Amino acid sequence: MAIDTSVPRSRRALLAGGLGGMAALVAAALGRPLPTDATDGDTVHVGQYHTGANSTMFDTGSTGAAAIVGQSSAGTGVYGSSSSWRGVYGYSDSDFGVYGYSDSYVAVAGTSWATAKPAIVGLAEGDNTGVLGWSGATSVVPVTPPRTGVYGYAAQDTSSVGVGGETTAGTGVRGETESGTGVAGLCDTGIGVLGHGQTGIGVSGSSSYDIGIDGWSGATTKAAIVGASAGIPTSK
Repeated sequence: MAIDTSVPRSRRALLAGGLGGMAALVAAALGRPLPTDATDGDTVHVGQYHTGANSTMFDTGSTGAAAIVGQSSAGTGVYGSSSSWRGVYGYSDSDFGVYGYSDSYVAVAGTSWATAKPAIVGLAEGDNTGVLGWSGATSVVPVTPPRTGVYGYAAQDTSSVGVGGETTAGTGVRGETESGTGVAGLCDTGIGVLGHGQTGIGVSGSSSYDIGIDGWSGATTKAAIVGASAGIPTSK
């Protein structure tokens, strides 16, 4: 029997047809993300992918609350990615631009401190510098050396310091190696390594095999350079 298309369909039939189409759409979308073809001014929906020509900004004003919070119990809290520019950029006109914090220093009984994690990690898989720190009002990034974990650069004036280390009781800067050079100082016209001690030792070196530091100082209360070696005397 032919169907008469001129007869209006009932509300029950329309509802059944709509539910059937929705079920087919859900079944087709299972197992893959559902991108959202959003534009500027559209509402942001959780769990969807959005595109737009302009930035999306969240402003909490002077409340002190974080504008955006990313949290995960197993993955990455906040992830930034770019194919041609900076993945993550932080700026502040009164405090830190980027701040990293880790409380994994809490040691569990019977475990090693090596299980703790640093607050900030820089990894360069292209054999360049892992972490770069430079000082100066310039946006020109200095040329970084290859195969370097941490590199500091500052060239404002003669008081500039590329890398500085300070402590009230421990070691300000420490270099350690199994077969190479622990600490190396290189200079074209100035001083390669400078040590100064107000009441103590400026530079101290020790070795159980070869020369610790071979140096000479005048008749002062403390030696400017002290070397201790099992095979070679340290005085001249």
